[in-house]
Amino acid sequence: MRRHFCSLLLAASVCGISSPLVAQEPEKKVTAPVGKSEGTLVMRGKPYKLEHAVAYESKVFDDNLISVTLSEKPLQIDKIKSSLREGKGTDDKIFMFHPHVKVTFGKDGKPMFSNSYADNGSLSVSGSLKGELKAKDGRVIGTASMKTGDDEKGVSSFDIKFDLELIPAVVVPADPKPEPGDKPKTKSTSKSKGKDDAPKGDAKSGGDRPNVQDLLLKDATDVQLKKLVEQLNFKSSTDVKATAEALSKHLEEQKWTKSGSDLITPKSAILKRDNGAASLTIFVKPADTGSTVSMMTKGLSWEEKKAAKPEPVEEETVSAKGVSASKFPVPDKATEVERNADIQMVIFRSQLGAKELADFYRAKLKALGWKEDKDETLLIEEAGTGALVFTKGKDALRVLIQPGKPKSASRVVIQGEGSALTADADSEDTKPAKKE
Repeated sequence: MRRHFCSLLLAASVCGISSPLVAQEPEKKVTAPVGKSEGTLVMRGKPYKLEHAVAYESKVFDDNLISVTLSEKPLQIDKIKSSLREGKGTDDKIFMFHPHVKVTFGKDGKPMFSNSYADNGSLSVSGSLKGELKAKDGRVIGTASMKTGDDEKGVSSFDIKFDLELIPAVVVPADPKPEPGDKPKTKSTSKSKGKDDAPKGDAKSGGDRPNVQDLLLKDATDVQLKKLVEQLNFKSSTDVKATAEALSKHLEEQKWTKSGSDLITPKSAILKRDNGAASLTIFVKPADTGSTVSMMTKGLSWEEKKAAKPEPVEEETVSAKGVSASKFPVPDKATEVERNADIQMVIFRSQLGAKELADFYRAKLKALGWKEDKDETLLIEEAGTGALVFTKGKDALRVLIQPGKPKSASRVVIQGEGSALTADADSEDTKPAKKE
């Protein structure tokens, strides 16, 4: 079970929808409630009665999922619709500050994660929710429940039932196509090329691509720039939540935009950002002091900048106690396999999905004496994304799974710490393997 206290969450009220919602449809104020619901929320031992509810579809990563919110107070359905449109189908623009519970259900009808708010605190949970949702004829019927904590620290729980009309997914109209005969617009008719007209740089030269060093936070230490695998690692002095918030603000200032919803718990966070053709998948994990940040990047410039150069960090010397990088297990038919003991990393592409890959490494690494740290596991099958951590003594292995489209179902990065991945004395583990 994962928990996370924050302050910005969604609430909703009991109201109905008189017609399907599309982006260009004019607002219709709904006054008569449609549907029924009942629920209770206990936040740190204090109970709240939830008498109002709403259900809507919203985009989570690349899928339209259903969220159901039960609230202590009514809220404006028109405002929810408007916020969904402003968020281009996501509910990132919906914020409420009174007691409520929001549960997001996967395509299989099972609850994926929940967010609860009351008394200036919130609780986010995934993986340990109970319940089921059924959708039919524009309605959703179901239940959901959760309980965590103890009598000394304060129990937090909720139990909800609902039968509601569903606000359908927002339809974002495509850009209008030019009529036949329309002339394409040009930036300038000047014969001379100005600074803005210069050709864009390619991946090798950098050009106008975002520079990897600009992603570093001000308090970043132990910086590792791994150009070969397009990965950036560093440490921050703040905890997971504070580091994730600082990264979000820092990247927003540099015109990076969200790709889906951020997933943040006390022990891990996953953020995805886009900037033109460049993209980031960011993993934040707790450390002995502060937190560690790993960024899987695409489309960045790796040219060294004259100002604010990060000090190079030497890779830790590995011993012969870990798993040989050349013999590290990868699924059958894996492609583009790269093994490098020097940087403690194995990378490949696979046609297997996130759950199949997670099950594969749970079985293989358990047989090798590794134990899964389930508090660190975050697996979102519908999004094809996940992070699993395995430990043996002071060593650790992180299995990071990303969507691999269009080349494959998944892209997998295995990262070792300590002596987790080693080189055979008579092997070439320190060199990337040829693509298979």
